[in-house]
Amino acid sequence: MGASRNAFGRAPDPTLTQPVTFVRPDAPPIWLGHGTADVVVHAEDTTILDQRMKAVGGRSEAKLYPGLDHADLIATFSPLFRKKATILADVSGFFHRELG
Repeated sequence: MGASRNAFGRAPDPTLTQPVTFVRPDAPPIWLGHGTADVVVHAEDTTILDQRMKAVGGRSEAKLYPGLDHADLIATFSPLFRKKATILADVSGFFHRELG
C-alpha cells in the first residue's frame, strides 16, 4: 500500500488511479506485457484490462512472460537483457500491426 501511495498519492477516489477505469471502445490500441513473477502489479490486473478492452470493442493485446518480475520487463528493452524475453519484438510487432 505504501508504494501505491508514493506513486499515486492520496487520491480521493482510488479507482481513478486504475487503468481499467478508463476502458472505452475508442481508446488507442493497447499492448500489455506482464511478468508472472511480478509482485508489484498482479497478472490478473493485466488480464482483466485486456478482457474489458476487448469486451467494449477496443483493441488490446496482452502477453504474460513466465518468471519475469516488474523490473525485468523494462530491463529487456536494454541490449544487455534483451535475450531474457521477446518483449521488444512483441511490442514492436504489435505497433507494426496496429499502426501499419
